[in-house]
Amino acid sequence: YGLHLGKEDFEDLGKKEREKLKSNDLIKGISSHGLEDLLRVEKMGFWDYSGLGPMFETKTKETKNPRLGTEILNQALREFRIPIVPIGGINM
Repeated sequence: YGLHLGKEDFEDLGKKEREKLKSNDLIKGISSHGLEDLLRVEKMGFWDYSGLGPMFETKTKETKNPRLGTEILNQALREFRIPIVPIGGINM
């Protein structure tokens, strides 16, 4: 079993809830919206993976970065050890 949280969802958790999350055996993932987010996620040390996006323009969510693109994805894959799942605006 697993759990995926949006970045804002994790930030809204209280300290007690965060500690419970860290100590359970679920597969845990969190969304990241850039390289700074990935650095913070990796430093936390308990996430199993991070979604990174939006890669391309999407109408489903509004973010500060309307699209990160493949250059940022390639940089993230080179710089970080945490598994990364590209998300947002991906289609055929």
